[in-house]
Amino acid sequence: MPSWLLHDRIIGELAGVDATAHSQDLTFNPELAPLDLLFAKGRQYEALPPEERSQVQHHLQEIKVVLIKAMISYGSSASPVSF
Repeated sequence: MPSWLLHDRIIGELAGVDATAHSQDLTFNPELAPLDLLFAKGRQYEALPPEERSQVQHHLQEIKVVLIKAMISYGSSASPVSF
């Protein structure tokens, strides 16, 4: 079983959702999810065939937005480099 499917099933069990029935659906809030989960789910969506990817494009877009916001937030909170 692929690790992403196992992860989806675990998350689905915790959320009370059948993750195998809709394995392409988001079973978590991207704004609250750890970044490694967002990267993994994003890679999963990117690897889908075009016809399946079009069904999850809105989820992929949301994941990208959250990741970009996290990078901007992290970048602005890092201490400036002094030379």
